[in-house]
Amino acid sequence: ELVYDELQEHQQSSACLLSKTVPTIMQEVWALLLAHYAVRAWMMRSASQVDGLDADRLSFTHAITVLGTALTLGQACACFPSCDWRGGILRELRTASHVLPAQRRGRSYPRVVKASSCRFCTKRAQDLPVLLPDPKKTWKDYILLLPASPSG
Repeated sequence: ELVYDELQEHQQSSACLLSKTVPTIMQEVWALLLAHYAVRAWMMRSASQVDGLDADRLSFTHAITVLGTALTLGQACACFPSCDWRGGILRELRTASHVLPAQRRGRSYPRVVKASSCRFCTKRAQDLPVLLPDPKKTWKDYILLLPASPSG
């Protein structure tokens, strides 16, 4: 679920896939999955440089931003062999302002069971067109015997 959420909400540029044919759709999905794996690998490498820092505490959205910037500037930085741009990226991924807390804070609104709602009104006894029989009476109470006719 986490990977699906990260792909759909943060990584994918549009709400739907842009390809039109089946092979290109598969290629686009594989590209998204490989890019997600690459971002998570950079986050893992950055977290492994600090003892006790879990890779899940690094912000995925911040990592997308940092690595996207690094991709655009990567060609220019590669021209300078003395520049440690990889180490700078790893340090930037774990900046203190973007490391998530070790424990989540408590919920401000605790989970509750919501009452089920129905868009139709429930019928009450006074809404019915006929009177319902009294449930305390038996069927014999509703039978009215007619007197026998004298001619008969």
